[in-house]
Amino acid sequence: MGASKKQDEQKRDPLGAGPMDKTQKYVLAGAVLFIVAFVLYYLFG
Repeated sequence: MGASKKQDEQKRDPLGAGPMDKTQKYVLAGAVLFIVAFVLYYLFG
């Protein structure tokens, strides 16, 4: 019971060290940077 509870906590943890979590973080960061760059270019370009 204790082991399965720990697995559930890891699944819910958005900062987990799983490869999918890391990839999603990089994709999200890339999208945010792209949007910020686009807005800055639109406003000041």
